[in-house]
Amino acid sequence: MSKKIIFQTSYMQRCGHNFLSEVLRIFLPVDTPVYDTSEIAISNVMGSIHKTIHKQSARFPQLIEWTESVCRDGIRKEILKRGTQEFIMIKNVNVRDFTPFYESFPDDYHLILFRDPRNTVTSFIKSVKLNKGKAHKVFIRKIAYYSGYYHYYFAKRVKNELDMFLTALEKLKAKENKKFILVTYESLVSGEDKELSKLIQFFNQNMDVDELKDKMSKIKILNSSYKHEEKNKNEVNSAKNKDFDPFNRWKKLPILQRKGLLLALDNIHQKMGY
Repeated sequence: MSKKIIFQTSYMQRCGHNFLSEVLRIFLPVDTPVYDTSEIAISNVMGSIHKTIHKQSARFPQLIEWTESVCRDGIRKEILKRGTQEFIMIKNVNVRDFTPFYESFPDDYHLILFRDPRNTVTSFIKSVKLNKGKAHKVFIRKIAYYSGYYHYYFAKRVKNELDMFLTALEKLKAKENKKFILVTYESLVSGEDKELSKLIQFFNQNMDVDELKDKMSKIKILNSSYKHEEKNKNEVNSAKNKDFDPFNRWKKLPILQRKGLLLALDNIHQKMGY
């Protein structure tokens, strides 16, 4: 059996990796290297290796190729040792430039995961623990949070990193051998035929789209972080809770927080098709 790695890559957490993982498990034999929901910054590791090797061995192309192959093959071998199934899946988040990473694993599967950044930022910020720490820090944190400054500051960071992520994606699209696809969280949750069919075909599987939809309907959690973000945790046992709207969470923010978020993101969501 020829084993392969599935890399789920995105610009930050809260993009729906865990829901996508549950969908893939329906029609693929999949293992994860550590925990089912573990995040592994493998692209950042490969990027650092790539940068260091090219900086120190710039005058010796053969040395660059040899060193990279040793690092790449060794890491890939160790990853594949962690599972017994045909596929082993890695959740790869906070990625800026994944070009060296993609080039290091050209024969594996790469899923580039999109979610509206207005919702990913909202989801992440809702998990902030306002009352943690010393009293004066709690006071300052609450002022920043409720005034919208915290939302502006964090969203600005995300926007800058997302700019780099989208630039890297354009480079990837220009390459001839494209063993990757874009997956949008919203289309996946909605069960759009085109999105599900694209996933099935990418892995060369024969499952019927309607059969996949039926099995997806039994997935309990659409967003695994949701139940950890809300105050009434006992009432939020499933993200299929009637109050959960994965597409418009940012619209429920108070006006100052919403304005800070939108000002910082500067319509970058439109570049992503939202």
